[in-house]
Amino acid sequence: MGVIHNGVDNFFEATPLFAMIDAFAYERKSKMATRWRDPRLGVGVLLVALSGLGGALALSGPEKVQVYRARSAIVPGTALAKADLDVVEIDKTLAGPYVGPTSAKGSVNSVVGRGEFVAKSQIGRRGETGMRMVVPLMSPAPASAAPGAQVELWRISRRQTQEGQAGASLAAPEVLVVSVSEGDSNAGGKSTAEVEVPDQYVNQVLSVLGSNDGYVIVGKGK
Repeated sequence: MGVIHNGVDNFFEATPLFAMIDAFAYERKSKMATRWRDPRLGVGVLLVALSGLGGALALSGPEKVQVYRARSAIVPGTALAKADLDVVEIDKTLAGPYVGPTSAKGSVNSVVGRGEFVAKSQIGRRGETGMRMVVPLMSPAPASAAPGAQVELWRISRRQTQEGQAGASLAAPEVLVVSVSEGDSNAGGKSTAEVEVPDQYVNQVLSVLGSNDGYVIVGKGK
């Protein structure tokens, strides 16, 4: 059997066709090895990989973060848990200064306008406080006297008005509007406003409440 085996080996080695096949296989392996050692091929593979990664990131878009946006004006002292808020998503790179559902606790310390994001600096203890009270209005409040607006509060003396004298005097130059309730004129109802009055004007505002005088709200120009 060994003689036969050697004869077969000698036959394949001596046959020109098989010698060509063997040479072709060797040359193919040599070219493939050379190609993988070529640095240009490595750079090409890296560029294709980076292109695919960039495309995936472009399709996914920037990372979003949830923050609070005021659905209506929020006045100081309002707890976030009771505030009229929407939850919206914005780019994470822009969300740093604002409060969202995962970090929101406490109360608002300054006015947050309608449509504004709630800033972290607007949450916490207030520097200056006043007293909230409901005052009667002798005329409807102007449209500018929306919740959160700073307005002037004028006292109107009914007695002086009836005698034809000037009956208006400034009771408080700057009060914060919390809410306004318009009375039903057909039913004889009176309009009222809940306002926050700075401490130094509380006494003179309270003195009117036991009389027949009333108040008029005057919007402050910007």
